[in-house]
Amino acid sequence: MSFDIILDLIVISCLGATIAFAVRLNKKLATIYKSREEIQAFLNQFTESMSKADASIKDLRGVGESVFKTAQKEMDDARALKDDLAFLNERGEELAERLDGSIRIARTLYKELEDRAVGVSPVASNTSHYEEEASQPELVRHLQNVR
Repeated sequence: MSFDIILDLIVISCLGATIAFAVRLNKKLATIYKSREEIQAFLNQFTESMSKADASIKDLRGVGESVFKTAQKEMDDARALKDDLAFLNERGEELAERLDGSIRIARTLYKELEDRAVGVSPVASNTSHYEEEASQPELVRHLQNVR
């Protein structure tokens, strides 16, 4: 065999290997391009989802701020009502104490009147004569208010 034939066979085998490699490379590139389209579609969907999520987050922030403002207003109103109720409770306690004192005095006076009507001498009361005299105008006012 001559040297030229051997050299031609080597070149032919190298060209065959190159063609086989080119075919395999072409298949892989086709797969990559196909995957590239899928990746591009995925990225487009991902971008769209991110845009929707961003819009939803903005909406949630707006709703959250609105709810916070409403809750803050309700809390302020509740504090004002609490203060009003505390004031009314204090006034009610004061009135109850005054009414209780007036009732005690009225009972004492009623007992004295009853004892005088029966002819029994009045029993020493828990309140002094000065306290009774000081509270009588108040008692009279309460009795007039009852009528």
